[in-house]
Amino acid sequence: MPQKIPKPLSAPTLSWAALAFVVGTFLRLYFISSQGAWDTEYWKAWATAAAYSGITQAYGGPESVPTADFLPQLLGNKPRFEVPFRGRDYVIDYPPLALAVWGESWRFFTSKPRPFRGAEAENLAVKFPPVVGDFLSAGLLLYAFRADRRKALQLAVAYWIFPVTWVSSAVLGNFDGFVSPFLLLAVLLATSS
Repeated sequence: MPQKIPKPLSAPTLSWAALAFVVGTFLRLYFISSQGAWDTEYWKAWATAAAYSGITQAYGGPESVPTADFLPQLLGNKPRFEVPFRGRDYVIDYPPLALAVWGESWRFFTSKPRPFRGAEAENLAVKFPPVVGDFLSAGLLLYAFRADRRKALQLAVAYWIFPVTWVSSAVLGNFDGFVSPFLLLAVLLATSS
């Protein structure tokens, strides 16, 4: 059976899509170095722990869970290991992949020489992974639905411009954007069989 050749997209459709991608990119770049949600302070603490102590020590060393303290700590009857950061202590309750990604981003954006310094570099370090996840999700949608170019473009544009994506990643700094391409890929693979 001959392969169906997809219809080319119209110039107005491509123009609107290009405008949406430009606006979505501008919004992400505009907000990526801003303060973000209050919990970015947690993520900064965790990122420094992962960057400077390594992922295996970010949750604390062997002394963090003394003999017979695992279950009481798990149940909240004894205090858990806390990461000190700027005069406060933060309990780490995110999985290792998140810490590893934040740690690498932290190491990259806060090392010298970089154009960003201080708080801007720190904000950028914790917000960069979810913004990259947004980009990967839009690209994955374009690829996954490439047989129907119009649908692929509509889905990618909707993801890229929809406020819940760029506000969550670039404004608030939530890690959800980093996870979305993995979830999307899992759903696509599960439904392809």
